[in-house]
Amino acid sequence: MASKQECDKFASELERRFQEVMQWAIENFPDQGEPLSASDFADVRKELSRIGALAGRPAKREPEPSEGGPQYRSLNPAPWP
Repeated sequence: MASKQECDKFASELERRFQEVMQWAIENFPDQGEPLSASDFADVRKELSRIGALAGRPAKREPEPSEGGPQYRSLNPAPWP
């Protein structure tokens, strides 16, 4: 598992790179009649902050069958009752 310092570094680097890409997109958007603004990236910013927060958590993984996990997992939904 990554240390808190590594996770913080990742989150800040992710934010810095996003800011650069967002600024580039705003400056180079081809339709200047309807230019982009920072508010157009609100959903992306929300997702990136979620990813930054997830960086410090251990990844969820299913155990292998040899580790006592399920040997068969149905991928079909249950029928409607």
